[in-house]
Amino acid sequence: MAEKVVKVLAFVYHEETENPYAPGTKTLYQKVAYRGEKIDFDELRPYDQERAEEHGVFAESAAEIKSLPPGPTIAEASVDKSEMTDEQREAVEQTEGATGDRQGAIAIPPPPAGSGGGDEIVLDSSTPTSELADWIREDRPTIDEVVELAEGDPEFAQKLLDAENQATDNDPRKGVQAGLTAIIERGE
Repeated sequence: MAEKVVKVLAFVYHEETENPYAPGTKTLYQKVAYRGEKIDFDELRPYDQERAEEHGVFAESAAEIKSLPPGPTIAEASVDKSEMTDEQREAVEQTEGATGDRQGAIAIPPPPAGSGGGDEIVLDSSTPTSELADWIREDRPTIDEVVELAEGDPEFAQKLLDAENQATDNDPRKGVQAGLTAIIERGE
């Protein structure tokens, strides 16, 4: 086990885990290690190991970390709260006055899926496939957001899969395809 200490503000890497939407398959989840945290270098994927070495992510000694100047955090940045939801505003206010490198790391949760900042958009099984495709193309929802939107309904899952195909020129994201196909097959 080769533990290394992160010297940059944040290092983004990926961890391979079981795919909850397609049992028996693996999926990658994004992880973040912050300055001062220890990571087992041997557990990183080869791609992440190469990136870390190429960009000098790890400190050679604990003294090297202490000599680094503190960097800005999200909470130190000027935040316009006028167009935030109550949930977002509350999250920002909770981080004000916090201390440490993680200050404000998840200060502003993303807006709900399908809300482009304007009028509330309701996406359900009655939404035309073309509108679902527009939503996927424009709002770029995560794989989980698309699969969860189906709510276990095989017909809606098929409609979402058709929309994903339209939005991606018949090159659907593998996780979306696997998750929606699992719902469709369970319903048949």
